[in-house]
Amino acid sequence: MKLPPLPFVVLDTETTGFVPKVHRVIEFASTEVRDGKVKNEYEQLFHHADVPPVVQVLTRIKTTDLVGKPALADHREDILKHLPDDALIVGQNVNFDIGMLKGEGIDLSGRPCIDTSMLASLVFPELESYSLGYLSTVLNLNHDPPHRALGDVRATMELLGKCWERLLELPKDLRDLADAIMDRAPKGYKMLFEALPPPTAKKEPKWIHWKDSVTSPSGVSSPISPGTPDLGKPALLDEPLDPLHLQMIIEGALADSSRRHWIAVKSLRPVLRRMPEPLMKNIRVLYPPHSLVDVDAVLRFSQQKEYTADEATLALKLAWYEPQRRDEFPLHGGEDAVWNGKLSCTAVSKAYLKQFEKLPSVVLLDHREMLTFIMDSAPPEAKALSAGAHVIIDDTSMLEDTATKAFGWYCSLDDLRAAAEGNAMLTKFMDTLQLWIEKIRQFQDIRYLTQPDLTAPDAKGLTKLLDDVRNQEWPAQVLDRLD
Repeated sequence: MKLPPLPFVVLDTETTGFVPKVHRVIEFASTEVRDGKVKNEYEQLFHHADVPPVVQVLTRIKTTDLVGKPALADHREDILKHLPDDALIVGQNVNFDIGMLKGEGIDLSGRPCIDTSMLASLVFPELESYSLGYLSTVLNLNHDPPHRALGDVRATMELLGKCWERLLELPKDLRDLADAIMDRAPKGYKMLFEALPPPTAKKEPKWIHWKDSVTSPSGVSSPISPGTPDLGKPALLDEPLDPLHLQMIIEGALADSSRRHWIAVKSLRPVLRRMPEPLMKNIRVLYPPHSLVDVDAVLRFSQQKEYTADEATLALKLAWYEPQRRDEFPLHGGEDAVWNGKLSCTAVSKAYLKQFEKLPSVVLLDHREMLTFIMDSAPPEAKALSAGAHVIIDDTSMLEDTATKAFGWYCSLDDLRAAAEGNAMLTKFMDTLQLWIEKIRQFQDIRYLTQPDLTAPDAKGLTKLLDDVRNQEWPAQVLDRLD
């Protein structure tokens, strides 16, 4: 196994939950590597009076196992000795471990680090998941014992080695793209890519040309006529268990070119992965704005002087894979918020509106997109869904849930937070909003706002700040979420 030649420490924690200071670290493990060789391993259990049952099942760490074990507070210096200052911090979802350790009084937030789950998503685009358990299975990593700190550390170290080997396969042109982007990344990623030797590969590796797999169901399909219900009256069809049923409905709709058929499904991706390619050539898929990349936004993004870790890996994926849609490359973790906040299309983006040109007789879209067509804010192009249109809704049992989300007041704070990176005014607003939310929420999972909440001085001050934000010029992605 090849490992990066720079000094690094792989670490992992087992905890009683997910909230720093509220939940506790009950196990810590690390492995220090120098010059590509393991220097030492360290693991330690810590006392806790009551390990939650779910944690006991997952980790096999029982409360009785921690009887007589030291308190973590007494071992802070010992842990820090195993995290040398010159070493890069490596971990699977490493920000979680860093956050939990900070809650225990060990602050590593200023140390250079890399997340192996993000690195794996960069160079293993063909995989379905980037969880350590899944990666251990498909990449045959040494994950023993599973769900224990040292077992996770060993698997994470081998995962880093697998990622490193793929990075060594890059030819000069792809390496140049990586170097240019990672030079603007946080120190941890910059250190890793600077440690790569000069490229020797002459051809692009096969994995860089990954495409989402298509698994057409076996069997012979016979077109099913969608019928002609009375105007304004729905006709209900029982859907059998036959996996070819939707395909047969589409084939039946294609046979009737006298009108346009709008076929709405719960989720496009699983449907498209099952459809035969010849059939797809005769229909139009209307992707929602958030599934499409805005070319102008990508250009702005590529010109940023600095990137966060999630922005850097996403920028490199955009450069390597050149996607037009989010399902054409491996979007993972915090990259999702960056995509939504800075890069995806809106309802007025050119790439989105171009889909409505010269519509064929059969159009495939998802439930939520269909529902937005009847909203006041729908673009003029969406008025193609006019009187006399034939609408076929698959899996109508999920339509009510989708409608609640489509017509409700919803905004992802993660998306706006990602959009705020690099902008002081929007960052100030997001910080103030988060403080107001925490004050109002009072540790409740769900808090319904009341009229006094909205008329209190804090809310009025927040509204004034929001007005100041809205009076500025913003990219369409930010305006879409502020609205």
